[in-house]
Amino acid sequence: MPDDVIGPDGQDFSDVRVDVHGLTGAPRVELTWLDAWGDPAHVSEEALRGLIPAERFNCGFLIVETPEWIVITQGFIDKLFEGKRFVDGFQLIPRGMIKELRVVDGK
Repeated sequence: MPDDVIGPDGQDFSDVRVDVHGLTGAPRVELTWLDAWGDPAHVSEEALRGLIPAERFNCGFLIVETPEWIVITQGFIDKLFEGKRFVDGFQLIPRGMIKELRVVDGK
């Protein structure tokens, strides 16, 4: 993991503790979490008051943990580029949106 961790908006997360489980030995997890969503359609204020976050359920390999977020992946691809292993389909989920995280097996 590089010492300088930069977020999508240029935030410096270099002082955040990051636990990288790596691409082998990553624990398999199940989690329920709340997802933000929206729509470009025109809606009334009354309709907006009734909105709630979408509850999602995912399974995957827990690759990265920080105090603020986790990263899960749906799988791995061996020897994709230059003989290296890559993750396949990842999600970064803020911890504040996680309702339940259960380790199925692994660490």
